[in-house]
Amino acid sequence: MYKYSAKKNAFYLAGNEAVYRDSGTWPDDAKDIETRRAESFMATPPQGKRRIAGADGMPAWADIPSPTHEELIEISESKRQLLINQANEYMNSKQWPG
Repeated sequence: MYKYSAKKNAFYLAGNEAVYRDSGTWPDDAKDIETRRAESFMATPPQGKRRIAGADGMPAWADIPSPTHEELIEISESKRQLLINQANEYMNSKQWPG
């Protein structure tokens, strides 16, 4: 049996509650959830989905939001730098005449 915390969007083994409480990490909103349901939400999410806490306080799947403009710029800059590094590595690995 598992417990689910909507605040932390996390699952906890009910049998380990004492350990979590001793370490101060037991959530105050933990609810019972069937093992099969918990395991389905701990597995790889469906394509284009992410796990969220639903309106009922239980896990649900939601669409992954599109990247922001800033995130798209960051992705492009990372790709650009990777290509520059690869080009430099290639050129530096050659023995050029001269």
